[in-house]
Amino acid sequence: MPALPYSSRTRELFLLLIILIATFFCFYPALNNDFVNWDDNEYVLENEAIRSLSPQHVKKIFTTNLTGKYHPLTMLSYALEYRFFGLNPKAYHATNMALHILNTLLVFVFVRILLANAEIALMAALLFGVHPLQVEPVAWISSRKDVLFMFFYLLGLMSYLQSLSKTPAARYAKPLTYVCFILSLLSKATAVTFGLVLIAIDYYREKGFRRSSVIEKWPFFLIAFLHGIFTLRIIGQVEAFPNTAMYPFWERVLYSALAFVMYIIKVVIPYPLTCYYAPTITWTIVILSVLLIVLGAVLIAVTFRRSALVKFCFLFYAFTIWPVLHLFQMNDSIIYERFMYLPSLGFFILIAYALQRGMQKNIYWLKGLIIFIFIIWLGALVRLSHQQTRIWQNSGCLWSNVIRFFPNAYLAYNNMGVYLEEQHRFDEAIVYFMKMIEVQPDLADGYFKLANILALKFDRTGSIRYYSKAIEHNPQHFEAYNNRANQYLMSGMYDLALKDYTKALESNDSYANAYVNRGMCYYAMKNYPKALEDFKKVLSLEPRNQSAQDKINEIINEQLR
Repeated sequence: MPALPYSSRTRELFLLLIILIATFFCFYPALNNDFVNWDDNEYVLENEAIRSLSPQHVKKIFTTNLTGKYHPLTMLSYALEYRFFGLNPKAYHATNMALHILNTLLVFVFVRILLANAEIALMAALLFGVHPLQVEPVAWISSRKDVLFMFFYLLGLMSYLQSLSKTPAARYAKPLTYVCFILSLLSKATAVTFGLVLIAIDYYREKGFRRSSVIEKWPFFLIAFLHGIFTLRIIGQVEAFPNTAMYPFWERVLYSALAFVMYIIKVVIPYPLTCYYAPTITWTIVILSVLLIVLGAVLIAVTFRRSALVKFCFLFYAFTIWPVLHLFQMNDSIIYERFMYLPSLGFFILIAYALQRGMQKNIYWLKGLIIFIFIIWLGALVRLSHQQTRIWQNSGCLWSNVIRFFPNAYLAYNNMGVYLEEQHRFDEAIVYFMKMIEVQPDLADGYFKLANILALKFDRTGSIRYYSKAIEHNPQHFEAYNNRANQYLMSGMYDLALKDYTKALESNDSYANAYVNRGMCYYAMKNYPKALEDFKKVLSLEPRNQSAQDKINEIINEQLR
């Protein structure tokens, strides 16, 4: 199949239209999806910082830790949507989908410029646009950071390529490269890999590494370093790298190797697909992953030693995937599909290149076979993406899918139970919280949430029993003490209630609810001085707590009688 001529603008527009239609078909079901109870509450539904575009709110977005991460541009995009659309999920999903379509078109343009081959660019962009691995970053509102950071990342790569040209626009392209890089960093910190990818591009264009090429990229590494320092000051080292200290470095390296291999497998065989992976992992599988990486690196170096493009594709993957492996943070899930949003591009370029090379052979049956296989595979990808988008319809569909493939996924039972509780389907929620306890009997949270459901069903005996179990597994669980005390209070067991409220406050002396409830207990016992003391404490913690103020006024009036 001959390469498509650059002079044919009509042909290129037609190809872009094909990409647009195919990508839209895959993801349009997301427009009818709801928010899910996996970060959407924290990022959007309960995020007070996005409720206004006032200078104070914008400053807060750029200078404070809002979600345990630092991606202020992403938060600003939510604030803009909230300003015009409120909490209508359709608007947030539409933005994600629009960004993904734009990214797909940018992939086409970037690959076409880099390789000077519109045919490879078309196939790579099609694969990027419709691949099921892209469903999570597109269909999940909280994954806005992934589609947004890649938008600026691709613009930055294109600007860099333009800066290397000998056109008049080159002088403006270099500053634009820095601007796009910074905007990408402000969308998601994973953009720190930008300088490395520029080195990989230079390697491909010049058919080898140049020391000067690495040195020239120092401004990008400096910007990335300064961004990292600023981020750590904003969110703190513990929040930036949770669980890291619990695992030695060698263990994190081995798990990273497993994830490295699993991501590659998902590109070729995207099944099963879930938002959370909790497989049974053995050391045999982990060691085998390390051996596969070493063997693959040797094969690439020997077999493709003269193919700069093949090496570029693997470098692109390696350079862009390392920040999201387990080297710095041991994640609960062994892999996350959204982490492949950018790295997968390396493999899509490689696959498109291999397909084109195969079709250039003067063997007609081979050409036909390659085209047939590609069309069948592409069709399967489109169908699977279309179906997978519906998995994100709501929290119930999302976590049922996880449980289907990983029946011991503790988090899935937890979130499914929470979803059913919000739907007031208490009996069904109890089933999932019981399963949660069965899967992780040593964790307090399952007992606590089951107790909360039983309390809503007015089963005081059952709720007290499971609050006690939660406290047994976590003696510092102040909410369990508080909630058990509420059950004692409603049962008229004031002494036991006071004891638990006090225990809750010993674990967390700024827990306003416990002061409110203990104040109510003192009030019921007609111990007005103690009740007044607790309600005043509530006002010191929450000056706008009107119910505490009303209770203080009531007590004062009671004492004046």
